[in-house]
Amino acid sequence: MKLKIESIFVIPHTDIQDGDMIKILNEGEERTNRFDQNKTDIVFLVLTPHEEQKLLRMNNTSKNNMIRLFGEETKNWVNKDVLVEIRKTRLGDAIVLVSPSKNSTVEATK
Repeated sequence: MKLKIESIFVIPHTDIQDGDMIKILNEGEERTNRFDQNKTDIVFLVLTPHEEQKLLRMNNTSKNNMIRLFGEETKNWVNKDVLVEIRKTRLGDAIVLVSPSKNSTVEATK
């Protein structure tokens, strides 16, 4: 029997794979960081390649890439398709949004 991790958040290698395209569905909202109550995360509703709506916490690299691609106003990000990269970090796999298509890239910032 094959089991799947159930979560309202996007899980790398389960909900999306490196090279997949996802669609941003809302303007995002700030939520308290789950590890540090003094910090906030920006969380977006996205559509996965399997047509599931899931939440995605946007890391700083993705946020900077999205600003370069679509501007600082997140309402301009709604209904945009973006390419996903899954990168290894010391804390595990990170989802990074890199470009609006498989044919273009944005230089990621650290």
